[in-house]
Amino acid sequence: MTVRVGAYERLAATTVVIALGLALSLITTQAILWITVCFVGGIACIGADHAIHARWQRQRRGTYDALLWVFPTTVVAGSFAVIRLPFFDSPSTAIPAVLGCALMYAGIVICQMHSLTPGQRGFRTARFILSLLAHIGACAIYAGIYAPRYRSLVSATAIAIVTVLFAIEILRGGQLGALRTLAYSLLLGAIVGEVTWVLNYWPIAPQFGGVLLMVTLYVAAGVLQTQSTKQRSRSDILEFIVVGLSAIGIVLGFGVAAS
Repeated sequence: MTVRVGAYERLAATTVVIALGLALSLITTQAILWITVCFVGGIACIGADHAIHARWQRQRRGTYDALLWVFPTTVVAGSFAVIRLPFFDSPSTAIPAVLGCALMYAGIVICQMHSLTPGQRGFRTARFILSLLAHIGACAIYAGIYAPRYRSLVSATAIAIVTVLFAIEILRGGQLGALRTLAYSLLLGAIVGEVTWVLNYWPIAPQFGGVLLMVTLYVAAGVLQTQSTKQRSRSDILEFIVVGLSAIGIVLGFGVAAS
């Protein structure tokens, strides 16, 4: 007798493997760490694609996007840097961090399963949650990359790549075509990468650096989206100005003192 495994069962199994991989990476050597990152990243990629594709096969609406696995896989790969932040250096904080990263992966995949086509039930809610998780994940990964204080060439390049991959997901639910989405994502990557280059010269705590970079992504992506849809309003402009100035004020007021 053949037992069929559903999409959610596969996703649950993949999430458990990811959590175990993240936990084991904390007690491995540097060489084994990179092997673990590649292995767990591959599992995350395959698990996400299988779950999302199984959902698409059930409804058979629209064209299947073969690159949906990129966002959840990037989150898993970045999680290896996040769980090494200084405030996750004890078991009481590391365990919740590992579980949180694994559950974020599962939440992203589930939301992607419910946002394959604009007409399906729960599309708007799923897109809102995905955008929220994208910004939260970007903030955490930015902090994880920024914390070790690598050379600007390394950290700015890594953050620019992460930004491009996250921006593709953030812009996916809009009215942009594939080429314009890619072009805007590359532009956002360049913008956040340049901000990272400047940020490396400031003595700012990692969490505040991550917040500032995330706000840069939020404001820049919002401006590009409103510009492309020709739906600019005073409230949108005011929102971006207030959010941007508030982030700068918080970073200058608390970030330098906490570093």
